[in-house]
Amino acid sequence: MDSFGVDVGVDGRVKAGDTVTLIGRDRGIRVSAEEMASWAGTINYEIACNVAIARAERLFVDDMKN
Repeated sequence: MDSFGVDVGVDGRVKAGDTVTLIGRDRGIRVSAEEMASWAGTINYEIACNVAIARAERLFVDDMKN
């Protein structure tokens, strides 16, 4: 079974149905796979490989347009 949790804090800014960017750039904030890997005590390759392609919706945005 694939599952994970994301701590979005307790301030109430994130609501059910909101879009959440885990890796990438959104609203001037950038999180890389390298940064996420450092939080998890692993390497970026493991972060990328552990996102199951068949079950994770992916939206790729052309960074050159931003």
